[in-house]
Amino acid sequence: MNKPHKWAKEIKAWADGETIQYKANTKSDWQDDPKPVWSIHVGAFRVKPAKVYLKEIHIHKHLKDDYHFLSPKLEVPACEYLGTIKVENRHETK
Repeated sequence: MNKPHKWAKEIKAWADGETIQYKANTKSDWQDDPKPVWSIHVGAFRVKPAKVYLKEIHIHKHLKDDYHFLSPKLEVPACEYLGTIKVENRHETK
């Protein structure tokens, strides 16, 4: 059996209409690539990740250093939970 192409998963996703991103090297950022050239020797490809929208954010107080911060996690070690802020995102798509 033949070994699948290095970017087979990404090529199939692109054929199904997904946005593909390209990264030239470890120091560059991911860029949308509307017409990828599927080289196995240069850079990296990925399916563009879906946007994640927070529904709420949690307020915590660090027990030792006595500072406050926001976190998407409800439970944070060595911290006191103070409350939750509900987030409305008008740009979210269903």
